[in-house]
Amino acid sequence: MDPQFESWQNAFKQATPKIDVDKLLSQVKASKFRQQLKAYTDMLVGVAVSAYSLYVAIWIASSMAQTILFAVLASIPIAFSAWSFGQHSRLWQQQTLDISALLAFKRDELVMRLKYWRISTRVCIILYVALAIIACVNYLLYDTVFVWLVQLGINGAILSAVILRYRYLEQHLPQKLKEIDDMGKA
Repeated sequence: MDPQFESWQNAFKQATPKIDVDKLLSQVKASKFRQQLKAYTDMLVGVAVSAYSLYVAIWIASSMAQTILFAVLASIPIAFSAWSFGQHSRLWQQQTLDISALLAFKRDELVMRLKYWRISTRVCIILYVALAIIACVNYLLYDTVFVWLVQLGINGAILSAVILRYRYLEQHLPQKLKEIDDMGKA
């Protein structure tokens, strides 16, 4: 065999990462399935919450201001779930034909997950502030304290969980990205 060809072949073998490709491929396949499941679940929940908000706006709201408020709030879950569906679908449709594409998929998935939770945190904060304003108005105008305190407590717990999840992912992202980069260099 040609010595030049052998040296090129050896250099290629040394430059090729030593990764368990089957394991990586199965992880990516499972991740793509989870992305699809999350996308459709987000969409279903978003439609359900928006439908309930419209129901409240039409049949339960006791004033025109409440009707308008719930009608406007109905657009937030559907808009967020549509955005989330687009993010997830773009990720699961990504081509993963070679090792570098598989690693890029894992990297993109981590970055997209952090982006999803960052936006979720911001939306939850905005909704919580809106809920607090509504609670104050209802307290001042209608003297309904207990119902709104319960709402603020429940939504405060949800907001806390979302913030904790976002902070956890934010803190661990650099380490996870480094692990992926190290796999590509191995």
